[in-house]
Amino acid sequence: MRIIKNVALFIVCLFVVTPLLSLLSTRLAHASGFPLATPNFTASNIVFDTSGNLTSFTSDNASMQGMNSGHTYGHAWYMNDDNTYSYHSNDFSCDNAIHCSGDLQFDQNFKGTQTQIEVCDSSVCYWSQVMNVSSLTGSGGNTPTADAHGPYTVAEGSTVTLSGLGSDPNNDPLTYTWDLDNNGTFETSGQNPVFSAVGRDGPSTQHIVLQVCDTSNNCATSGTDVTITNVVPSVGTITTSPSTIHTGSSFTATAAFTDPGESDTHTANWDWGDGSSTTGTVTESNGSGSVSNSHTYTVSGSHTITLTVTDKDSASGTHSYSLFVNGFPLVTPNFTAADIVFDPSGHVTSFDSNYANMQGMNGHAWYMNDDNTYSYHSNDFSCDNSIHCSGDLQFDQNFKGTQTQIEVCDSTVCYWSQVLDVSVLNGRPIVGTVTVSPNPVQTSTSVTATATFTDTNTEDTHTATVDWGDGSSPTSCSVTESTGAVSCTRSSGYSTANVYSVTVTVSDGTLTGTSPVTFVSVYNPTQSSIFTAGQRYTSAAGAYRPNTSLTGNVTFGLSYKYQGTMPVGVRAFTMDFNAANLSFNATTVSSLVITNGKATLRGTGTVTNQSGTYSFLVTGLDGTGGNGKIRIQIKDVTGTVIYDTQYQAADTADPTTAVNGAVVVN
Repeated sequence: MRIIKNVALFIVCLFVVTPLLSLLSTRLAHASGFPLATPNFTASNIVFDTSGNLTSFTSDNASMQGMNSGHTYGHAWYMNDDNTYSYHSNDFSCDNAIHCSGDLQFDQNFKGTQTQIEVCDSSVCYWSQVMNVSSLTGSGGNTPTADAHGPYTVAEGSTVTLSGLGSDPNNDPLTYTWDLDNNGTFETSGQNPVFSAVGRDGPSTQHIVLQVCDTSNNCATSGTDVTITNVVPSVGTITTSPSTIHTGSSFTATAAFTDPGESDTHTANWDWGDGSSTTGTVTESNGSGSVSNSHTYTVSGSHTITLTVTDKDSASGTHSYSLFVNGFPLVTPNFTAADIVFDPSGHVTSFDSNYANMQGMNGHAWYMNDDNTYSYHSNDFSCDNSIHCSGDLQFDQNFKGTQTQIEVCDSTVCYWSQVLDVSVLNGRPIVGTVTVSPNPVQTSTSVTATATFTDTNTEDTHTATVDWGDGSSPTSCSVTESTGAVSCTRSSGYSTANVYSVTVTVSDGTLTGTSPVTFVSVYNPTQSSIFTAGQRYTSAAGAYRPNTSLTGNVTFGLSYKYQGTMPVGVRAFTMDFNAANLSFNATTVSSLVITNGKATLRGTGTVTNQSGTYSFLVTGLDGTGGNGKIRIQIKDVTGTVIYDTQYQAADTADPTTAVNGAVVVN
């Protein structure tokens, strides 16, 4: 048992005591002067606690990085010119910034003016410069403290304010400087400077160091990290060229994007909203740029385009754009449509063509719009020999198109107009029915014509004229813009008895609109004026409107003359069309106009076995020589023609039906 104890003691001496005695003998051998060894590093930022103990310093020798980490015999000395030593095993270590810390105590009576710090591990030792630290005895050190706070976080392209703290045991004024790129140079001054991530790429980490110094240039440092986060790319508005897109026609979509990560590169993808996608063509510089690609739709309707831009760190930004694809390709125009007229509801009612082949065309018309709406009406458009085409081509209620083509077809051929921006076309004024008062009117009596009008362009101003229908020049009328009212007065009246066609025309300065014709009966009540007719005539097919195939004999009779200023019936107007079971009897006469052997009689009456009041028109050409002619027209209360020997002829047209009997106009 005694042998085993002796062996253990020998092992302890061999592995513990012997190395310590060897190191101590080395230090004693050098105790006679300074430097004890040639310096290998310069110690700076030396920090003492209030008891005068050395607690940390910074080295400039890169070989000291990580010293004493994991080594059994790591230690630090300092040696003084009064032959005192301090040694503590395993109490000093140096990090990767060569900041060495631990607890290296001064002797209480230390008065030395020359000191070297020695740092060793199990294989090598390093010596500092010779330092005069006599002023640090007894009362502790005078080096300030530093705290960089942190860690900090900032998005790439943005900034963050740093918050540095420092203190000094002697209350000396302090200066703050920062090494913001960790290159060993404290280039940025200020306690709370701004760290900028502009031009920096995220995600990444930047180590920064704060240095705090007093007026004696005693300095302390503190390090921390700034984490730079990645930012998602921002995608701008998508535009298309052309702006109006049709199936089968290629277009180009373009959008810009920005990314504060100037080192980022990007990829892009287009989702066209029709089940297809395209890898985007990216043009960029310093993290920002644009994407542009072409596409062709085969299906019309609404589509949503989505562009996705992704940076090298897999962060993605998107933008979407909705568009409408028109379902018709534009057709090469054959003619130019001009003087396009709209009614108040927005219907195209007429236009002029410059294409001679369209003369006399009868058929249908289309228009096609950039919002994919169509309008079609069969057999409603016709073009006369002046290539003035008219009908009723209705716009859809929500029509907003800026591209429209008009198509006019007959049974063999179609012609297409130019592409029109209908949204900016100026519609002509639309003038309503003219009211003439009084009507009938006696010669040389003041007469007034009134009408109303509409204009789709509410910013237009208007002028108006009236054509009294007697060959005189049109005269000006007054216009009330707020109500669209026109009023025209002829104080002198008409000089000659007759039936006249009155129209009112309104102009917006560019286009004009004219009212339908209104007839005014002008009479000259003389005792000698008389209109007598009677016996029978043959009613042709088409005269009786409820059954246009009926024909047969019609018996009739009338005799009227003026008594004073009023026409009176010597024999009231009657007519019988037995084949149609139509029997009419006049009850009142409103006017009788006799001029140049032609008479025009108007009034109201009844139809046998029918309720309501009916109006009538009878015109006659004097047949004293045996060629008398008659026209008879009957309308119901709604103005619908029931019977007319000259259906659709103007009221002023000369009568054409021969009478087997007498027609006297005098």
